[in-house]
Amino acid sequence: MRRESGSYVKLIKNRTKLKRAVAVKREWYSATAMANERVASLTAECATTKATLQEQEDQLWAKEMECKAEGRRAEEARIAKDLRGQIVVSKTEQEELRSKIAELTDDRDKEFKRTEELTASLAEESGKHEGELTD
Repeated sequence: MRRESGSYVKLIKNRTKLKRAVAVKREWYSATAMANERVASLTAECATTKATLQEQEDQLWAKEMECKAEGRRAEEARIAKDLRGQIVVSKTEQEELRSKIAELTDDRDKEFKRTEELTASLAEESGKHEGELTD
């Protein structure tokens, strides 16, 4: 009986060990399945995040290009404004120069007329002196 009772105890111990091993194996499979699900979930979340980040980066790049274009437009507007100001100054200077040219032309014409008058007067005086000398 002792031998049988020792076998029975051994049998119970083995059965208990087997139950524990099966329970551990079930827990391991359950934990592995949960880990696989978590990996799949994180992989999907990562892909979604990458797509979102790429979209945001594309939007940021487009906004940056728009800002650069606006900056160029602002610079072009500033240059155009400066050029318009320079044109106004040039036109004013041109009008002043035309006015001076007109004044100088009038002065020259007056001097030329005065020279002609003096030349005519001199010719007349010369003619008188020649007449006096020949008389």
